[in-house]
Formats: sequence, C-alpha cells, structure tokens
Amino acid sequence: MFLLSTVFLIGFKMSKASPDLPVHNIDTGFDYATIQAAIDAPETLNGHTIFVDAGTYYERVTIMKSIFLLGENRDTTVVDGNGTGTVVQISTDNITVTNFTIRNGGHEWSWLDSCIYGNYHSNIKIENNRVTNATNGIIFYDFFNSTMRHNLAEGLELMGLHLDGYSTNCTIEDNTVINCLEGIEIERSAGNLVEGNRLICNNVSIVLNSCSGSNVLKNNKMTSDWYNLIVWGFSLEAFMQNIDTSNTLNNKTVYYITNSNNLIVDSSGYPNLGYLAVVNCANLTIKDIDFSYNRDGLLVAQSTNCSLANITISGNHGPLLQGGLTFFRSSHNSMVNSRIGNNRVGVCLYQSHNNHFYHNAFFDDDKPVISNFRSPFLSPSGSDSIATWDNGLEGNYWSNYTGVDSDPDGIGDTPHILNENNQDNYPLMGMFHSFNGSLGYSIDVISNSTIEGFEYFNETIRMYVLNITSDQRSSFCRLCISHAVMNVENLLPIVDDSFGEWTEFNNNIYDNGTHRWVYFAFEYPAHKIEILPEFPSFLILPLFMIATLLTVIVYKRKHFT
Repeated sequence: MFLLSTVFLIGFKMSKASPDLPVHNIDTGFDYATIQAAIDAPETLNGHTIFVDAGTYYERVTIMKSIFLLGENRDTTVVDGNGTGTVVQISTDNITVTNFTIRNGGHEWSWLDSCIYGNYHSNIKIENNRVTNATNGIIFYDFFNSTMRHNLAEGLELMGLHLDGYSTNCTIEDNTVINCLEGIEIERSAGNLVEGNRLICNNVSIVLNSCSGSNVLKNNKMTSDWYNLIVWGFSLEAFMQNIDTSNTLNNKTVYYITNSNNLIVDSSGYPNLGYLAVVNCANLTIKDIDFSYNRDGLLVAQSTNCSLANITISGNHGPLLQGGLTFFRSSHNSMVNSRIGNNRVGVCLYQSHNNHFYHNAFFDDDKPVISNFRSPFLSPSGSDSIATWDNGLEGNYWSNYTGVDSDPDGIGDTPHILNENNQDNYPLMGMFHSFNGSLGYSIDVISNSTIEGFEYFNETIRMYVLNITSDQRSSFCRLCISHAVMNVENLLPIVDDSFGEWTEFNNNIYDNGTHRWVYFAFEYPAHKIEILPEFPSFLILPLFMIATLLTVIVYKRKHFT
C-alpha cells in the first residue's frame, strides 16, 4: 500500500511540478523552494501531503500542521541542520515523516540537539528515515499512539531512539540502530511496544530507565559492544517489564523472570542463557551458570530467600557503573561457591540488607563491592546496604586482601574491611572449591593453587595441585571432610607418593562433630596429593591376609626344621 501511494505521488509530481521548485504540495499543486516554505504556506492545510524531490536541503524544519511529509528517496532526500539544534521539530498531532535522511543536528548534550524531536503530541509516524550525525536521533517526549518504524539510526552521540515523559501506546518496531551510546531508551513511560529491532555496536542496546509501568519487548536482537540490556529505577514498577525469550543478546537468550517462586534456574533448564533478571521472586535457586563477558551481569530486584551457587560473573567491563551482580531492594538471599572477577564492579547493593556471601572468590575487580549503589548511571551515594560476608568460620577470597596467615590455617589473621558497615571476618587465603565425595556429601578445599583431577575412592582423596604462577614456591590446602565420608581421626597426606613431605600439617584445626577441618602446606614442586586415613578400612583385610600368610610361612619353616 505504501509503495503504491509513493508511485502515485511521484507520477503526480512529474506531471504538474515546476522543475525549478523541488518541494510540492500534492493537494494544491503548488511548488516551493524549501520544505519550510511549503509547510508555512497558507494554502497548505491539515491532511495535505508535501512531496520533496531528491536533493540536500540545508534547513531546520518545524512541522506545525498535520501533514504527510514524504521524501522521494531515503538515501538521496537529505535534510541537513547545519550542526545546530533540532533538524525536524514535531509541533502538532497527526504528522507522518517518511523517506528522508535527516542529519547534522546539534552536538550539545541536550534533547533539543536531535534529528527529530517533539513533545506532548499523538498520532505521529516516523517511518523509513535515516537519522545520523547529531546528539540524538528520534525523541518522543510524552507522546501517545505514535510510531517509529523501519528507521536507521546511526552515529548518534547519545541516544538513537528515545521515548520519555510518560509516553504510552507507542511502538518502536523494525528499526536498526548502529554505533550510538544508547540504542533505544524507554524512560518514565509504560504501555509501549519495542519489537523486531536490530541493535548493533552500541555502548548499550536497550535501556529501560525509571519506567512507570510495564513495556513489552519482543524479538529484539542485541549485539552491542558493552551492555545490551539495562533495567533500572527506584520502584518495583520500573522493573516489572514484559521481556520474553524471543529477545537475544549476542545470539543468546534473554530470561527476564517476574513474580515466580520456588524455581530452579540452571543451564539445563534455561539453555543458551545470555542475560538473567529475577524480579519480585522468592525462594529461587540459581546455580551452575556462567555469565562471563555478557557485560550485563545478573539482576536481582525486590526478591527474597534466593540462593545463588556456583555462579561465574566475569569480564563485565564497561563505561557505566554497572555491577556484575546487582541487588535492588533484595534481602535474605545468599551467594556461595561463586567466582566474581575482572568486572568493573563485582557486587552492587541498593537498599538490600541481610544478604549472605561466603566461599566466593572476588578477584581483579576494579571495585569488588559497592554497598551504597545508586544507579548504573550515577556515582555511589546514600546509605550503606549491610550484608554478612562469612559464615562464622570461613569467608571469601579477596585478591586485594593484604593480610597474612601466621597461624597457619588458610584464614587471614585480620578481617577484610569493605567499609565501616561491611567486613569479612574470616577472609580466605585461597580460592574455595567443592567436590563430590560419597553418599551425597561434598569435600571442600581452600587452596592458593589450582586443583585439578579431584577423585574420591575407598576412603582416599586424590587431587592434582598445580602452581598458579611460575614463581610460586609453596602451596596450602585446607579441607573440610565429613565424618561420614572417611575416618578423620588419623588422616595422612601423601605428597607425590612421599610420606612427610609437608611443611605444615594440622589434622584438627576445627571439628563440629559432623565435619573435620584439616590443613597442610608443602613446597613446590608437587603434583599429586593423596589424603587417606593412617590405616584406612579398605587396607585392613589385605593387611590381615598378609599377616596370616606370613604366619603360615613361618610356621611351615619351623615345622620343616
């Protein structure tokens, strides 16, 4: 239908238009030298169509009448704003702008420095345009029942496509946004549809910021350089968004879970997971997921009693103060046996109290924890969130911890201070590992070395301990072993098949009646470590048989003599 209308209008222009005047009112037959002159003409009325020939028009256009503004060809019909202000200003309702390149608006960081801008209007259609070379591409402020469709936005310094100021019932559909700071942003608005857009090489693909209610996101493909999806605000409504699994980032699936209880979220039930947010949820178990280099990390918003275990959040660096793990007003959650490293920020806490972190590794983060987080876009401020950073016996590994272990027992002698309200009282001197023993019991190991090839068999623990760096000269292992797994009374470590090759050995640094903690250290080179009871039960029968055989041999020799 759109193509037929365009063909009709072109034919009409060719039969009646003046060759010296490139802008035409199709309804009146009058021709004009500039777009603004055609709009301002008293003969131009609401409902008229203004057709613009291919060419470059150096003017800033204000549309104050309800017209259909149609360019001959998107790539060759150019409106250039000469580098100042807004290029096309929408100043009334019921306007359509189609088939233009609109470029070279202002370059100050202002909403008014945009290719297309309008506020407080309805029934606006911006379709099949290219917007480029300005601070912003297309901005709708407090719009209703309006559409951005089939547009190309590229090279914008701030925002590509933007809805703000309580806009509702608007559609952003089938657009391509390339190389902008923010691709698509919905701010303080609700009831809008964002569908089928392609966001490529932007610093942020889609931002939902302080929205007043739910918006729908479907079939958007995000492949940005830094962040892909940021949802933030200061109320629960801002996070209650309708974002389904048809959305992808870097060809992985977006999972945005709301109003759910008692779920298990892991890689098997949630395959190809690229982004995860849990909002207004309770009693979720999130485990065995690697969020490395997904940039956006993991969002937990207004959720309680959730358990995070064996999570990797790594390599999430970007220009914003966004955390690898962000808690918004979420309390009484726990995170254990996880690795949080090489992020701009490891954990961000916004008004989130009584969360519990232990047996995790925080390494090489620019800042491991921000407990007074305010926003991904603002510097930290406000009151601290207060969390617990140990389980009363063991805490977390911190690569920036400067304390020593003079005992030695694998625990730092002094607390690791995060700030005046948060500290790890038992910082680990090495990373935490948990391995399967038997009968469902785990065997936990804390070590300053790499643990590989862990095995448990016949009441024997075998593992291969490798130095992390070439200049590492010593290693330690702190083990927590269940009484049900093996006899813990007389444990014996064997280093590279040699007895007594340890420099420190403590068989009973702690025992709570069900588990025994032991510690030993040794000098490199060392590879294979075996830990076994001094007389393990599986050796009793062979030893008895050998003793019996020796007795028989001695008896026979005496009898023969």
